[in-house]
Order: sequence, then C-alpha cells, then structure tokens
Amino acid sequence: MVQPRLQGIGEGVFGLATPAGILAWSAHRRIRMMNPAGSGSSACVSIPLDDQVRDQAESMLTRLKWSGLFMLELLRDSDGTRWFVELNGRAWGSMALARAVGLEYPAWAVAQAFGEQLGSLPSSTGDESVRARHLGREIVHLLAVIRGPRSTAIPWPSRFRTIREVLSWRQGDRAYNWRPGEFALLLEDTVSTVFAAIRRTRPPAAS
Repeated sequence: MVQPRLQGIGEGVFGLATPAGILAWSAHRRIRMMNPAGSGSSACVSIPLDDQVRDQAESMLTRLKWSGLFMLELLRDSDGTRWFVELNGRAWGSMALARAVGLEYPAWAVAQAFGEQLGSLPSSTGDESVRARHLGREIVHLLAVIRGPRSTAIPWPSRFRTIREVLSWRQGDRAYNWRPGEFALLLEDTVSTVFAAIRRTRPPAAS
C-alpha cells in the first residue's frame, strides 16, 4: 500500500463527551517536537477551535457514542488542509496547557466517572499568548537539532534560530511539572527525560 508522505503541523482538539453533549472544547497547535522528524511535542500553544472542525468532530464522536475525555489529533499541511491522524481517550501531554487556560480536564473526567452532574463547563478562547513548554523535551529538541538530520528528505530547523527560541522565555509561557515549592519534581522530570532520550539514541555496545 502506497501513501503520500505528509509534512505539516500537529494540532489537537479536546473536550469531554457527556450525556448533555460535548463540553469544554479546546484546541492547540504544536510549536516544537522533541525530534523535528516527528515525535512528542516539547512546546505547544492554545489556538481558536475552527467551527468546521468542531462540527465534524462532534458528528464523529456522536456516531461513535463516545463518552468521557477525548483528543482528536490532526495534521495541517502546507496548504492548510487538515488530515485526521487518530482519536484517543486521553489528552496529549499538554495537560499543563489546558489547565493554564482554565480547563480542569482531570477533575472533570473523574467527576463524570463518579456520576456527578457537570452542568455548564467553560471552553477555551484560544488565547495564543499562553504556551506550555516541557523543559526536558525542549533540551532534547535542541540536542536533536544540533546533531543534525538523519535524512535529507526532512526539512531541518536552523540551529541558530532553535537555540534562540528554546533559550528565550516570554510572558505567558508555562512550564510542565512546575509547582511552587516543588522544584525537585521539575528537576527530576527534566533530568530523566533528557537521559532517557540519550539512551535511546546511543548505539548498542558491541558484543
């Protein structure tokens, strides 16, 4: 089976499917991935949810009789066309972003599972000033860009631009796993993420 290879930007659509309908809609766009060739995101930003995408998502989830938390992963190509990738019964690792814009998906999902009435829940306005960044993954992204591409078929980010963007921090940025008074959690998560990535890329020892 032959398929076209698509280049684009990852987008996600999130919400909570309940007997009263789908609540707490939100969407985000990936800014960077750990590996520019394709992997988990290291930084993402909240974006407005397109009405057409919302209608299509609602139609699909209704036909599936979906219940609970969901994430629709999409890929937007260079022409602006969105391609469906997958449906998951969870949010991406961008839960930090969702909570930063006031969407408490974990608490709402648990409340629904226990049969509580959720009533009216807010949806994200797609404020693009709010970005979530994973420090460990940002370091992995930087190391991958500096190492260089493994294939000429993949457009590769500029090293200088990547260093500038990863090392800059602006108002509205949020860090994954950061809690006041719990710096040890952020440090442990950062170190373990970086070392896990290094171990995966290290060639196996000769036997």
